[in-house]
Amino acid sequence: MLSRVVTLAALAGLATPAHAAGYFFNGVGVRSISRAGAVVASGDDLSGQYANPATLIRVDSQVQLQLAATHQYIFFDRTDEADLSFEPVTSSGGPLPIPHLGAAWRVSDDLTLAAGFFTPYGAALAFPEDGAQRFSLVDSSILHANAGPSVAWRPIPGLSIGGGVYWTMVQLDQTIIAHVSPAAGFQPTDNPTYDVDTAISAGQLNKVTWNAGLTYDTERFGFGVSYTPKVAFEATGSMVADFTKNGYYTGTTADGEPIAFNGSSADFIQEATATDDSVTLPLAMPPIARVGFLFRPSDRAEIELSGVWQGWSTLEDVVLTDLDMTIETSFKEPSVVNEDVDLPISMKDAFAVRLGGQRALSKTLIGRAGLYYESTAAAVAHRSVLAPDAGKVGYGIGAGVVRGRVTLDAGLTQGFSGRSDLSGSQVYQLQIDPLEGDVLRGKTVSNGEFGLINTAAGLSASVAL
Repeated sequence: MLSRVVTLAALAGLATPAHAAGYFFNGVGVRSISRAGAVVASGDDLSGQYANPATLIRVDSQVQLQLAATHQYIFFDRTDEADLSFEPVTSSGGPLPIPHLGAAWRVSDDLTLAAGFFTPYGAALAFPEDGAQRFSLVDSSILHANAGPSVAWRPIPGLSIGGGVYWTMVQLDQTIIAHVSPAAGFQPTDNPTYDVDTAISAGQLNKVTWNAGLTYDTERFGFGVSYTPKVAFEATGSMVADFTKNGYYTGTTADGEPIAFNGSSADFIQEATATDDSVTLPLAMPPIARVGFLFRPSDRAEIELSGVWQGWSTLEDVVLTDLDMTIETSFKEPSVVNEDVDLPISMKDAFAVRLGGQRALSKTLIGRAGLYYESTAAAVAHRSVLAPDAGKVGYGIGAGVVRGRVTLDAGLTQGFSGRSDLSGSQVYQLQIDPLEGDVLRGKTVSNGEFGLINTAAGLSASVAL
C-alpha cells in the first residue's frame, strides 16, 4: 500500500493542470505578444496558425523564423506556524528558449497556404528541494508543441475562412515531495527526515488536432472568430520514488541522529528507489474559443478588442493506469501496486480580454502595444506554487522594421498577479502511514503570500519570397 500512496503523491500536482493557472503565457508569436494577444481579427503573420488561421489571408509568401525566451517568477512566503518559521521561496528556473519556424505561399489574392511549427509559451520551474513549498512542487517542465499545414481562403470580398490540421505532442516532467509520517502518532510534520522525492516523466508524441476560424473585413472595421477543440492525451512514461534522503532508508534523522521504525533499529526501506517504467496518465488541453473586433482609425493604424474562453470545466477526472511499482521493506512482504488511481479535478472556465494594436510610424517602422486581463481556472483555495495566480493583468510592447524583403520584429510581454495573502487553502500535505500505507490528510501547506510575474520576449525575422 505504501507504493500506492507514493504514486498518489507523485501525481497530486497534476490534478490541477499547470497552464490553467498561469503556466502558459499570453499569446504565441512575437507580433502577437507585442499586441497582448489581440490578433484574432487582425493577425498578419504565421502565428495566425495558432490564434486564427483565417488571418493567414493577410500574409504574403514568406519564410519566418521566431525565437522567444520565457521566465516565470513565483514568490511564496508560507504562513509561519506556532513552532515553525518558513523562509520565502522564489522560482529559479532559467529562461526557456522557444523556437518557431514557418512558411507561407500566397497562391492568389484569395488563397494562402502555410505550414509551421509552433508552441504555447511556458517556462521551466524550479524551487528549493527543502523549501516550504516542496509538498506542492520542486520542479516542473511542460512542453506542448504543434506542427502542420493551414489554409486561408477568401470566397467573397471581405470574408476569409481558414483551418489547419496539426500534429501535436505533450511532455511533462515534474517532481514533488511526499511525506512518510513518523511511526509514533502519525502527526503531520515538516521534518525533512520523512521526505520522499517523487518524480514523473510522461508524454505522448503522436496526437492530431485541428482549428478553424473566419474573419470579415471592411475598410474600417473587421471581425474574427476561431475555435480550437479539446485535445485529450494518453501520456505514457515512468515514475520514481527516491528514498535516499528518507530516514527510514538512511537510518538517521535529518540532523544525523539514529532513527528506529516501530521499535526496530533495522532500516525499514531496503532499496533507495522504487520505479515504475510504464505508467499511463491522461492529460488534456481545453477547448478554446476566440472572438475579435477590429477598428482602423486610419490607413496607418488598427486596434483590436478580443476575448478568449478556455473550457476547463469540460475536463474529466485524471485516472492513472498501468501501475506496477514495488517497494522492498524489512517489515513485511513487498508492496506491489497495480490499481488505477483516480484523481478528481475541479476546474472552472477561464476568460481573457485583450486590447492591442499597431501603427505605422514611418515607411519602415511599425509600433505595437496592448493590454490584457486573464482569469484563472483554478479555485483560490487550490492556489499553490504549481497554480500560483488568481487572475492577472499584463501588457505587450514591440516594434517591426521593414528593410526590402526582410522584416525584423521584436516583442515583450509581462503578466502580473499581484502579491496577495491566502488563508483558506485546501492544498494539503500528503502524509503516508508507513505501517498500513494509508493516506492521511496532513497539514495545510499553501497558506501564505503569493506573487507572480510572467515574462516573454522574442525576435522574429521574415523574408519575402
